[in-house]
Amino acid sequence: MNELIVKETMTLKEITDLLNVQHSKAMVTIAKMAKNPDFGAVSILDVAYNEQGQTIETYKLDKRQSIAAASKLNTSLLMKVIDRWQELESPVHLSPAEQLLANAQRLVDHERQLKELEYQQHETSCQVKALVDGEDYFTIVGYTNITNRNVNQKEANALGRQAAKLCREREWSIGEAPHPVFGKCGAYPREALEIIFGD
Repeated sequence: MNELIVKETMTLKEITDLLNVQHSKAMVTIAKMAKNPDFGAVSILDVAYNEQGQTIETYKLDKRQSIAAASKLNTSLLMKVIDRWQELESPVHLSPAEQLLANAQRLVDHERQLKELEYQQHETSCQVKALVDGEDYFTIVGYTNITNRNVNQKEANALGRQAAKLCREREWSIGEAPHPVFGKCGAYPREALEIIFGD
């Protein structure tokens, strides 16, 4: 008798959530990877991404493709995707207590993701308020977003120190913005950031 073989897949949205990377940029990366015949064919589908049932267009990837995508997007967190595949492939025989523990862990993970989303929404609303109300204070990340730059955490920290030093020298006030890791981070006048970035 033939055995039924089920081919497991993951969505790119699930991978970007695990790796905490921007989905829209990941879509561009995977589109480039998919041009290589060795990567294999990919399909696009709509998946719900919040409790309101809103959908987002994303790729559906098999195990090989998802591991390749994860290593391209964020090598240091590749193990998260491998762990997720182990969960998908392992038989589910959990006791009620183990199920409760697994559900609790999922709730903790969702809470962390929600806090990160709230921070990103706050950053966006601050940027919009600055544009609408004429307030010219931005965090380093906020300024790099509106000027289409990419900086890593180390570079952002160094730029923040430079901006703070310049503001103290010129007696410009420094604002504050919430940060999911540090609690608060500096918000600097546009003029200071233009000098620091050479704009």
